[in-house]
This record gives sequence, C-alpha cells and structure tokens, in this order.
Amino acid sequence: MTAQGAPAAADGDAPGFAIDPKLYGNRSAARHHLEDFEGALSDAVHALELDPAWVKGYHRKAMALLSLGKFEEAVLAYEEALRLDPDNAGLKQKLTRAQRRQRVPRGRRSRRRQRCRRKCAVHSERANTQVWQ
Repeated sequence: MTAQGAPAAADGDAPGFAIDPKLYGNRSAARHHLEDFEGALSDAVHALELDPAWVKGYHRKAMALLSLGKFEEAVLAYEEALRLDPDNAGLKQKLTRAQRRQRVPRGRRSRRRQRCRRKCAVHSERANTQVWQ
C-alpha cells in the first residue's frame, strides 16, 4: 500500500474493503495492536457482516471485546467460532480463558496481579543479592 492509499484504507474507502472480509479482519488486528479496541471491534463486526462463516472474524471480535472488558459477549463470540470449527484447540483454550476472566471480579483480578508482582520483585531481589555475595 502506498502512502497515498493509507488514509483511504484507514477509513475503509479503499477498493476491496467492500468485498473482502479479511481486509477488515486484518485492520481489526492492527487496531487491536494499537489499542484502538472500539475500532477493532467495529472492523471485526464489518468482517462478519460480509462473511458470517469466517471463524477468524469471531476471534477478532472476541479479542476486542475482551480488551473492552465485555467478557460475556467475548465468550459468546468464541462459542460461535467453535460452533463453526469445533475441533479448533486454540479457540477452545481461548474460550476457557475468557470464561475464567468472566468469573473473576475486576478488583480481585488486579489484587492478584499485585501479589504476583510483589512475589516476583522479592524473588528477583533475592536472586540479585545471592549472586553478588
């Protein structure tokens, strides 16, 4: 893609966006990487409107929903993907993780991370002092 085509592609006006769901899917992944989770979700939904049987579109949608904290909707997206591809082990694993995140309250999750960080800091501090003594 040329520099002149980049703004058009970002707006979805580039040729091919209207017919190829993978373009929306790829842009959804790029937006997710840039932490534009609303845009990632929007692109994933557009991709699924063009091809409701595209499994990866449901994965893109679920990833965006997880990042937005919409765990129940993410679980539903993963379940729909598994309905289309029931033997996909990666999707099964991601569904399990999404279900776990759905059950753990937000405050408890952050406390768990803080405990883990404290433990890691203590272990790394001990390791550093043992090496130098």
